[in-house]
Amino acid sequence: MFIPLLTFQGVEGKTFAPMAITLMLALASAFILSITFVPAMIALLVTGKVSETEVKPIRWFKERYQPALNRAVARPMPFILGGAGVFAIAALLFGTLGQEFMPQLDEKDITVTNFRIPSASIDQSTAMQLQIENALKTMPEVALVFSKNGNADLGTDPMPPNASDTYVIPKPEQEWPAEVKSKQDILRRIEERMKPLIGNRTEIQQPIQMRFNELIAGVRSDVAVKLYGDDLDAMSEAGGRIATALRTIPGAADVQAEQTSGAPTFDIKVDRQAAGRFGLSVEEVAATVAAALGGREAGMLFEGDRRFDVVVRLPDAQRDDIETLGSIPVMLPSNGAGNARSIPLSEVARFTYTEGLNQISQENGKRMVVIQANVRGRDLGGFVAEAQAKIADVTYLHRVGRPVREPSIRFRTIGDRRADLLHPDLRAALHGAGRCLAGIGRVHGRSYGPGRRCVRLGNAGDTFLHHRIGRVHCAFGGRGPQRTGDDERDPQTA
Repeated sequence: MFIPLLTFQGVEGKTFAPMAITLMLALASAFILSITFVPAMIALLVTGKVSETEVKPIRWFKERYQPALNRAVARPMPFILGGAGVFAIAALLFGTLGQEFMPQLDEKDITVTNFRIPSASIDQSTAMQLQIENALKTMPEVALVFSKNGNADLGTDPMPPNASDTYVIPKPEQEWPAEVKSKQDILRRIEERMKPLIGNRTEIQQPIQMRFNELIAGVRSDVAVKLYGDDLDAMSEAGGRIATALRTIPGAADVQAEQTSGAPTFDIKVDRQAAGRFGLSVEEVAATVAAALGGREAGMLFEGDRRFDVVVRLPDAQRDDIETLGSIPVMLPSNGAGNARSIPLSEVARFTYTEGLNQISQENGKRMVVIQANVRGRDLGGFVAEAQAKIADVTYLHRVGRPVREPSIRFRTIGDRRADLLHPDLRAALHGAGRCLAGIGRVHGRSYGPGRRCVRLGNAGDTFLHHRIGRVHCAFGGRGPQRTGDDERDPQTA
């Protein structure tokens, strides 16, 4: 009966195969010992006269069972029909049962994950998180509340500064107030405390369950709908419609679509005509901005056998001031008389604040947008079946209005507790959209880490100098709907 468990693959194989192997080895060992060791030990240890007798409970049971057995042997048909009827009723009831990969274990502790808008700084996120902690600490059934904002020191759990994990440790059940009967009551009371706190998107789970879900498929929720395609705008729009459809399903909780945009971006647009009138090239203007924002080497400092680059750049306060940036002098070409001339940067560049991309997720070489949802109060398989029907009714449109082909969705039931609704293809044309990259940027041969400036240079049309606040974000302009290379390209080769 345990051999079918050995056919499992993936996560379910790693979960149940050791248990099946252990039980099979135990049964095999018990069988061998029962015909070898046990009879020998009985012969050695059991001596004297041995007689077989039945204990009193067995005799009492046989006295009442024997008449019923005789009637069944004499007239077997009523008993056969009765057994078949019980089996048929059991089969009908089995069809009404829900589907779960494995029972959800009660870890006692609770994890409340909070997300803010992408532009939230670490200080603002911390202040909002303290409000959440103070609200949860007032619950009489809670013993301890602590939080973690952004990345940890080791970087094994990457999170942006606008995300926080709050760990809630409840008191023993005997210390709960009278109105709290179960853990579901605690979750309901946590949601009620979180509603007045504006600006937070909340997801409630258990610590180990959350990590287990994240290790399986890279998302923390019970159900994940993954959209694949090329056009992030069209995918985000479709993701919003799918999230709206999932919220109408009974049992859906913490439904959220991945936010791909909304990060604050400071753009510097070079006026090519104005730069040409002054005899300046785009590279010269970009070099001035790169020196002011990213810094430029001005020398080298030696301390014993160590040496350090001396980098000159504007202070942080002035780099965030548009007027100061506009007054940066841009050196003009020499006129032959040896006189150095300059003009303010504002004469050849325009400064604007815009909203850029927040993140670009990829899987198997395709861009991806994930819609997550937790399931409460019902079975996971029934929720996914209803979600498949709801998502099938969602209309997927091209960003210019042309419909794409009807999506085919499959539900991965074997392998893990997570249910992935996979949309294999959501395609839309690129209309002059630039490539984007989040990570380490290179400006004029120099690398800059998070929080440093990065230049966005186009090969046609307008030229942008792009500054992503709080994280490096490089994008490369394109001509029309052309595509070249992958998303992650070195700006030196753009």
